[in-house]
Amino acid sequence: MGVLGGFNKVWSSRVISLEVKLNILRTCVFSTLLYAAETWTIKKRTKTATEFEMKCYRRILRIRWQQKITNIEVRRRMKVTTNVMQEVIKRKMTMFGHICRMSQDRRIKKVMEGFMAGNSRKGRPKREWLQDIEAWEERDNNADEEAQDRSDGGILSCMQSTPTRGSPWTGVSE
Repeated sequence: MGVLGGFNKVWSSRVISLEVKLNILRTCVFSTLLYAAETWTIKKRTKTATEFEMKCYRRILRIRWQQKITNIEVRRRMKVTTNVMQEVIKRKMTMFGHICRMSQDRRIKKVMEGFMAGNSRKGRPKREWLQDIEAWEERDNNADEEAQDRSDGGILSCMQSTPTRGSPWTGVSE
């Protein structure tokens, strides 16, 4: 039994209001789901996180899968305007802004901006953490405000004074 199943009595209770159930869901269940979400690469987790979120809402509203109620309608009934993936993006952009504001000699910044020396694995390269940020920057020109909460131009501007991502990184030292 997971975190969601641990609250079965709360979800099935008719005495507890929808607002209280939603607060419990956000505090106990979604906080567990989003633990270390800043480090995720988004592509594969998007579908599973969104499905889990909708499963939680449907359980609270006691909606069975046979009822064929759309996700939009479920969100309207729950009075929810944002989803879990928006929270993941917000957290990831906040962490990126934090890393960008660090000094150039910090190891985490060097690792984020370059790649380590050594042989790469066989097969297709794995999706990198920074690729999500770059994709969001292409889609949303205001993404720099979300990441840095600063007005010093562009989300990727912090990387202009450092080596490019394509250059080999010979060593990381502090």
